[in-house]
Amino acid sequence: MASPAPSAKSRHKARLPAAVGLTILLLLPAFSQTVRGQQPNPTDRNRPAVPPPAVAPQLPAVEPRFRESVAIETNLTAQRQVELARVHLREKRWSEGIELIRQVAANDPGSLISVGPGRYLSVDLYAQMLMAALPAEGLAVARKTIDDSAKAAMEDAMRHRDETALRSLVHKMFVARSTEQALLTLGQWAWESGNLTAARGYWSRLLPPRESSPPETLAEGLRFPDPQIEPAEIGARLVLASIVEGDPNVAHAECAAFRRRFGTTRGRLGDREGILADLLEQTAEQARGWSFPPRDTTVSTFAVNAARNGVLPREIEVGAARWAVELPIDLYSPVHSSASEREVLSTFPVVYKNYLLANTAEQIFAWDLRTGKPAWAEDRLERSAIYSAMADASAPPPAPFLVGAPRYTMTIADGRLYARMGDPTTAHSRSTLRESESSVVCLDLARGGGKLVWKVDASAIEPQSSFEGSPLVAQGRAYVAMRKGRPRMQSDVVCLETETGRRLWSRSVCAAVEDVGQNGSVLSHQLLTAGDDAVFLATGLGAIAAVEADSGSLRWVVTYESGDRDSPTSDRERRENSPCLFAQNIVVAAPGDANTLFAIDSRCGTILWRRTLPGGVEHLLGTKDGVLIVSGQSLWGLNLATGHAVWHLGYLDPASFGFGRGILAGDVVYWPTREDIYVVEQATGALRRRIPLLARYVESGGNLVLAGEFLAVAQSRRIVVFGPNAGPPLRKKQALPGTLTEDNRMDGWPVAKTGLFPILQRR
Repeated sequence: MASPAPSAKSRHKARLPAAVGLTILLLLPAFSQTVRGQQPNPTDRNRPAVPPPAVAPQLPAVEPRFRESVAIETNLTAQRQVELARVHLREKRWSEGIELIRQVAANDPGSLISVGPGRYLSVDLYAQMLMAALPAEGLAVARKTIDDSAKAAMEDAMRHRDETALRSLVHKMFVARSTEQALLTLGQWAWESGNLTAARGYWSRLLPPRESSPPETLAEGLRFPDPQIEPAEIGARLVLASIVEGDPNVAHAECAAFRRRFGTTRGRLGDREGILADLLEQTAEQARGWSFPPRDTTVSTFAVNAARNGVLPREIEVGAARWAVELPIDLYSPVHSSASEREVLSTFPVVYKNYLLANTAEQIFAWDLRTGKPAWAEDRLERSAIYSAMADASAPPPAPFLVGAPRYTMTIADGRLYARMGDPTTAHSRSTLRESESSVVCLDLARGGGKLVWKVDASAIEPQSSFEGSPLVAQGRAYVAMRKGRPRMQSDVVCLETETGRRLWSRSVCAAVEDVGQNGSVLSHQLLTAGDDAVFLATGLGAIAAVEADSGSLRWVVTYESGDRDSPTSDRERRENSPCLFAQNIVVAAPGDANTLFAIDSRCGTILWRRTLPGGVEHLLGTKDGVLIVSGQSLWGLNLATGHAVWHLGYLDPASFGFGRGILAGDVVYWPTREDIYVVEQATGALRRRIPLLARYVESGGNLVLAGEFLAVAQSRRIVVFGPNAGPPLRKKQALPGTLTEDNRMDGWPVAKTGLFPILQRR
């Protein structure tokens, strides 16, 4: 692997609106973490009730000890040296401590060290956090050795507008005086390019530290130690970012908090000068009339985009079922012994122009969205398959005992399609000598109608390994998760060049023992998430990791107790391992092996909050206006900053449990159940309308994809596409069992009654 071997290692068990053209150049503040912590007060009786505050979990002052289920590779020598450096700093031997920190960071920058139960940081990140926590006396000593070189690097990067060089300066010499201007400039460049999340991330590090920490205390985040820029200026920048993001509720709350904190502080906002709080409120009011470009326009990958946080431009009116297609039989799908066992929804289609595409383990299909006819049919004799992998006649059939379920995803970027093909088994039973054969393929859609550009086999990168899911594509690179099944389960991240498929780097994340019995085999499908110059992976093995996108070095790893490690091997169904979601420099993870939702700081790996929801979490659907929307048996709106429940929609009837992945569009959520699709307001959870799939169309729910004015529903064996035409008359259908009553409750949580009872009675 591409990781340098440390001298000693250990295994721990372990486009912006035209109206804001002038405001791009101004300069404003961010304490958004504090503002976003305020929970809306739901007073509307038609709004689903908010769970009682007493139910919200409280983080203990000290993390309890827990039993880690993964092995994390750490550098003991670096750990000892850093601890010695902390002793020097505590005793105010500044030169000795600072020099030792610099040596460790230079020698082992990509190594991990343990900084507390369940938290591991890269040596260089930890070193910068220690340096940023120095008091003024120690900071002056540190700057004597780095300020001159940092200033020269800053001037050269600015002269050539070299963003990479500026990021390197911030990464390696964070406490240098020139880093303050580097952070301000990086944020400005990100703002000008429309990357508001990145701008927020850079600017927020210029806010003064909340408290001055002694050298022996590790700060929760990484902040520039003594910024000379006025906090009100930085705070105003962050409020303006929320305004331009088109989140009016968040912007309103942040404006109010800004006024409370900075009062009558004066400054400039674009070409206007005055009290900053007044200028921000005026800008927020004007923004209500702005036309914001859509965040996303098409479903190009699982969860719409690389941050797994997609919101499509508008909702649609679902009319008639336009066409449907049967999917091939999947040999890897679980065989259910009774009707009570849940079907597996394995297919997650994507959209390219006017085409809908889906795949199986061996084939990739494409159809015309309007007609359902095979795409580019004249080139392939009316066959819908645009790519078929060569079947190996000598390959054994799937194991009779499979743990997990197959998932099929793809990614489209710059007119190319990337998919993981082959056997979805990632860990075979002990009695199986043959390993899985999986590959990543790249097809040309823009010019070749699906012509193969390149193919990379997992075994060519690492023997006895399998690709986990479809690649994540960003900035000319394809990132994909890999898993090695023997002699123990190992989770890796691999970076490929999109033009040729050449491997650029690979990184081992963690290892674990997966006990599925003598005859069991594991199916898993892990997807990566992009954000903050990193890729994030929820391994499903007891660890969540951040990997630097450029270098492949680990930034941080967070571990937790994995529930599946102690689950009986006869439990064939596992909760789907949802990929992380990235929003506002927060990584949200819902690992399939834990019944807990985590929110983690993307820079430092600090757990901001954790939450357990009744009925579990299967899908992280996205964020809008500070509300994180997740689904499982129920649908939830959570405050992104705090994890507190804003609203909740859930029913006792199993036919009304969540069934498939929903999607966010405009101001609503499309939430599928087995018989219906509920259209729910994102901000309040109010039920706007219900699409009766079974009653009107004799169809079931599934994974949803919106494409212009079409809605595709990927069921277990079938894809149905609905269009704008008026549908057939409503069929009479037997009422759902378990009709809602005043006394219905789900696990102690109030059941939302946003007009559902009258709707059911109209059947």
